[in-house]
Amino acid sequence: MKKRFPVTQSDTSLPIRLNRRRIYILPTRHGVLFLLVLFGMLLGSINYNNNLGFLLVFLLGGMLLVSIIHTWRNLLGLKILSVSADPVFAGETAVFQVLVRSETLLRKAVTVGFKNAARTIANISPGAENVISVDAETGHRGWYAPGRLIIATRFPLGLFRAWANLNTGAKVVVYPRPIAGALELTDNAAAGDDEKARQTSGVDDFKGLTPYQPGDAIQHIAWKTLSRGQGVFTKAFGSEERQSVIIDYAKIPSADTEYRLSRLTDMVRQASRQNLFYGLKLPGDYLPPDKGERHKHECLKTLALFAADE
Repeated sequence: MKKRFPVTQSDTSLPIRLNRRRIYILPTRHGVLFLLVLFGMLLGSINYNNNLGFLLVFLLGGMLLVSIIHTWRNLLGLKILSVSADPVFAGETAVFQVLVRSETLLRKAVTVGFKNAARTIANISPGAENVISVDAETGHRGWYAPGRLIIATRFPLGLFRAWANLNTGAKVVVYPRPIAGALELTDNAAAGDDEKARQTSGVDDFKGLTPYQPGDAIQHIAWKTLSRGQGVFTKAFGSEERQSVIIDYAKIPSADTEYRLSRLTDMVRQASRQNLFYGLKLPGDYLPPDKGERHKHECLKTLALFAADE
């Protein structure tokens, strides 16, 4: 049974193509009821030797067999190219973008979702890349892995359900839940070179492409490079530093680590909104001053993963 249904096989390497060994199919409750009614009709036809009854049973049985093939083919050959999501704050809903492609067939009424989560139903057009949004509820800060991705269909009659259970390795960074308060900053005396303008990462100028890392903003993914089959890369940008302040973990008057991280999260957002050059200082970690969306996400990611279990 385990050899026939290898539900624990490792599929972490995308893209994944749904072949016949990845697709399972079983009758739905309506399908089971239909089979029982069909069997009862067959017994009645045999008992009364009714030719019209036989004709109807064989006709409905043929439709049943055809529906099995159509349900199975609705998933066969479907290719899952990538699964990614933008970081969110703890308690928010992460929206995973599932990029799929169908080479030739129009796939109708395909449901996509993670185990024990809401499913999204979509039609997948042939010859194009389709993006399907799938929601997943997050809890605590750190890495969040929603689990296996389930792609299923009951098309066309709803009598059978075909599905694929995929381990895509998808995960997203969950930032600490921000707690509002005053913006408390420390002068960056240790830097000593605030007057020097230097090139650092930011959002003003395009610098090039870097390999994709989990947690990178989805709007920075180089989709053209991905569509040409050259791999997944993220666009890097640059800006100039002029002044700097430090957001310091030690300045938060509390013994609760989670409270401190939540307050620092709010401070990072405030500093970013005010377009400041700011750095982040944590026990055992330090991010030099910078500004821009990329720097903000680096700070928030550092807070999210601070002393967090993988």
